[in-house]
Amino acid sequence: MAASRPDPAPARRVVAVGDVHGACDELVRHLKATGLVDGSLRWVGGRTHLVQTGDVLDRGPAPLAALDLLMRLAVEAAEAGGRVYALLGNHELMAVESGLGDPLSRTCWLSPANGGAATFAEWRRRSLERGDRDRPGQVFFSLFAPTGRYGRWFRQSPAVLKLGSTLFCHAGLDDPRGATPGWAEAVLWTALDARDFTHPWLCGAGPLWTRQLRPDGVIAVLELLGCRRMVVGHTPQPSVRAFLGGRLVNIDAGMWCGGPGGALVIEGDRVEVVSPDGSSRPLPAPRH
Repeated sequence: MAASRPDPAPARRVVAVGDVHGACDELVRHLKATGLVDGSLRWVGGRTHLVQTGDVLDRGPAPLAALDLLMRLAVEAAEAGGRVYALLGNHELMAVESGLGDPLSRTCWLSPANGGAATFAEWRRRSLERGDRDRPGQVFFSLFAPTGRYGRWFRQSPAVLKLGSTLFCHAGLDDPRGATPGWAEAVLWTALDARDFTHPWLCGAGPLWTRQLRPDGVIAVLELLGCRRMVVGHTPQPSVRAFLGGRLVNIDAGMWCGGPGGALVIEGDRVEVVSPDGSSRPLPAPRH
């Protein structure tokens, strides 16, 4: 399946949340505030489509709990006619590289700068609770291997997703070739399957890593796809913010680091930011 292929039946309501980074409790607050889960954390969002823009893993205390929640909700949402899309972020990418056995990738991922040690710590706590004390590192990394529980999930996760007139991507896309469905995923997985860990997209560039989006490139991609806006995360902001006249929206409002958070809710031409306390504010329409 080409993960970036437009959905055949666009939802009337789309909810998008940004970087989670192990803040499972905050993720739950956002899901409740937007009416997607009930008090038992079961899907009650009906035909709503939920988009999480990547970086569920690392830094915070419960990254695996957050990922497990999204994986379960994906099943429940599909049964109700809805969808859950968890996009690839650069932290999922580092986990996949580590699952492929690259020692340097493992060292980089687990470093304090990237926070993978928090994901390992949660898994280790779970293992000890189960009484499993053998080969902790080997078993942990195998979860992110191509046949591992999370590795299989990530291989089906989009890097770029078009829903209606909105394009979603973790860090952003400014290469017009990205308007071709499946192109971004093909570039990523070709590099990963070849163990080409020096590929620019695995080393700080591309739609999962970049922090230097070219405005003209962003607009070109949107025009080619007939989209009104691109929604990204990756680079924390003091609040959900719009740039380029509303054509670029960053929804990483720091739910994982004490920021205000906020979910983007799109219903037709109406776009608003819903806070974890349930309050909302409109987001201005893009200026063409």
